Amino acid sequence: MCSCAGPSNVLLPPELASGRLARTFIDNNWCATHGGNERHHVHLLATELVTNAVRHGGPPITLSMECRDGEGVLLSVSDGSNEPPEHRDVEAQALGGRGVRLVDLLSVDWGVEHHHIDGVHTQTPRTEGSELSQGKTVWCRLLT
Repeated sequence: MCSCAGPSNVLLPPELASGRLARTFIDNNWCATHGGNERHHVHLLATELVTNAVRHGGPPITLSMECRDGEGVLLSVSDGSNEPPEHRDVEAQALGGRGVRLVDLLSVDWGVEHHHIDGVHTQTPRTEGSELSQGKTVWCRLLT
């Protein structure tokens, strides 16, 4: 963790305008010491993850950002859905469906953690006891 800028998070409304709020949050919490020149990529991926949470996940939607000194920026978006994001093959003229591909291309690493009422976090959804599921976090790390 960075000693100049600690982890920050914000609860966002389940509205498409939350993408703009996410970019403002990033600007207000950006680490000037370790942030580098990749803020535009961080803006893009934060907007994508938040928009996906609004469209497919539902509340509560939380965006977190953490500068990891020497390891880049960690973004994570939590939402109320148990459904993981999916890679989609879309036609060239399609207006959407490229989000996971963007995250895959621009981040060094990314993944999904599923939350459970019993406090357990797993990389894949549980097949048994799905009533214990309590949302997910999609995270990605970008080098800056």
